[in-house]
Amino acid sequence: FIPLLGTQTASAMGLIDPNAQGTTGNCKWSVEGTGAGNPVTLFITATSNDGRMSDYVYSSGDSNAPWLKYRDQIEAVKFTNVAEIGNYALYGCEKIRELEIDGVSRIGESAFYACRGLESIHINGVDCVIEDEAFNECFSNGIKMNAVELNGVKSLGYQAFGAVESYDLKLGEGLESIGKRCFFDNETLMGVTIPR
Repeated sequence: FIPLLGTQTASAMGLIDPNAQGTTGNCKWSVEGTGAGNPVTLFITATSNDGRMSDYVYSSGDSNAPWLKYRDQIEAVKFTNVAEIGNYALYGCEKIRELEIDGVSRIGESAFYACRGLESIHINGVDCVIEDEAFNECFSNGIKMNAVELNGVKSLGYQAFGAVESYDLKLGEGLESIGKRCFFDNETLMGVTIPR
């Protein structure tokens, strides 16, 4: 038995406004919190077995993901049974500090581009493909990532972790390919652990 903590927390917090919910591919989303300086969380939950989010596009200097109008408030993201995270899904969400993603098979192009507050990333994937520039430009204002751990990741795209300013990067078993300039402009990177 696994308690559904995300669901319990979500019902306690409630939507930050009536329009802060909808669907994205085969998932539903909601932005929930109490406001007034308290954490606001984006919940994305699969509604079918494939758990695919929609892909979004970059146009006129921004992503068209519907929850991004709340990006100045979103401090956490909770994925439940999401298999594929869409292109440009969390573009520029600078208040998110930590990512824990389990069971994912794809993280789309520029999905977390310019999430400049990230301090740690932990991915437990299933033959996961991390597309081009998925975590590119994730640094700012002296914030450095203390850890990037990628388990169950099959491939990393072009500049997937460019300019993330991480001290330590651990790549788990199953990795088959690393794209060009994957770790470009990581001036603080002290070590990369690559499986045999």
